[in-house]
Amino acid sequence: MKKKKVSSIKISLALIATTLIWGTNYVPTKIAVTEIAPIHLAALRFAIVGFILLVVLRFFKPETRIKKEDIILLFTLGFVGITLQQIFFLYGMKHTLPTHSALMGTLTPIFVFLLAVVMINEKITILKISGIITSFIGVFIILHSKGLKLDNRFLFGDLLSLASAFVFAVYVVLSKPFLLKYGSLSTTAYTTFIGGMLFIPFLLFDKTGFDWTTVSTKVWMSFAYLTVFASVFALSLWYWVLTYIDTTKAAVTMYFQPVIAAIFSYLIYSEEISKNLIFGGIFILLGIFITEKG
Repeated sequence: MKKKKVSSIKISLALIATTLIWGTNYVPTKIAVTEIAPIHLAALRFAIVGFILLVVLRFFKPETRIKKEDIILLFTLGFVGITLQQIFFLYGMKHTLPTHSALMGTLTPIFVFLLAVVMINEKITILKISGIITSFIGVFIILHSKGLKLDNRFLFGDLLSLASAFVFAVYVVLSKPFLLKYGSLSTTAYTTFIGGMLFIPFLLFDKTGFDWTTVSTKVWMSFAYLTVFASVFALSLWYWVLTYIDTTKAAVTMYFQPVIAAIFSYLIYSEEISKNLIFGGIFILLGIFITEKG
């Protein structure tokens, strides 16, 4: 698939939109998992997202056909990037503190960089390495000020969150060749639908006895946000961006999500915006700028 030339402004706007959406994703996720079991939340969410995107794909690109030699890779992407990542992420959040989960999530750009170098021969530059380290320092400053602490009680949840960050990085890197071959819409549609369907075996072994009739309106609204904005819209933008820039340059913008989350918490819950947040945010922005120049 040939890439069209796209202005850097459009790519930057798409990355900003994705970062804003995923940065505000924490609150509705926390609300949703209070009433909906994580495995049920993920299964329904991505089944709906996948179906919507497949309909859109058939409308705009009815000629799209996946070659036989790419079927195994497609199922691998769906399982690793959607099914496995969501199981690790949601159950990790359930068993650890938000600050711990956020720190583990910010390791994703580092994993992406290392995997991209090994698996798809992405170029190593001093600027990329310097930018990643600078942004990570900024994230650590922010999360340390919010009470990041070592505690064996959260070890299991921390490991699950770490696994979530790693498998998402694998997903990002493995999807790059598929993206270049079939485009962002096809990649997003097929992987989310397959990932949603692959939750079915996990649901069969789930013994929580979950009752959908007990879910409140507030939780359904949170679920709608997660489905429409955080999944359909943000995922489509994310994979569109990956067709035009290096995986590392796209992934490093994830470092800014804790800043967005903190600002969102201030607007919703009137949480204090500290000096450490501002100082850490400057480090993150500086790191992103350095990485983009690399």
